[in-house]
Amino acid sequence: MLKHINIPLGVFDDCGVSDCKCYEIDSYYESVMSCITNASHVCLPTTRQLVPMRDYVIPGWHEHVSDKRKIARDAYLARAALGRPRCGSEHWLMKRTRAQFKLLALRYCNQHEQTIGSDMYAQALTSKDYKKFWSDRKERKGSVFI
Repeated sequence: MLKHINIPLGVFDDCGVSDCKCYEIDSYYESVMSCITNASHVCLPTTRQLVPMRDYVIPGWHEHVSDKRKIARDAYLARAALGRPRCGSEHWLMKRTRAQFKLLALRYCNQHEQTIGSDMYAQALTSKDYKKFWSDRKERKGSVFI
């Protein structure tokens, strides 16, 4: 992109600075800066791209949901390894563990999101872990429980 910018060679004369030369310098500077800005937008990820799942953070995931999700995932993979039978103990186990994961733990966290988030903030403050408190606060800036 920079190779397409014309360098104003008349600016480098020793004759002194005039208004025309200042305009050429400003124009050249704006061209270079717009190239740098455009290249950075194309090449560097924005904040939203760096953390695409921030909107889907579920408070209480690690405490209530993650272990049940792991069990449900293991049951699903075990059933898939057997050819995905539609009946039998593997199918029953997969349905049961998925229900515990989705209907009990995940639904609980979604319904009590504000309470769990507030408890996390309170716990960070009572343990005097101010760094964790402010980092959690920054992560959930657009969330419901502020």
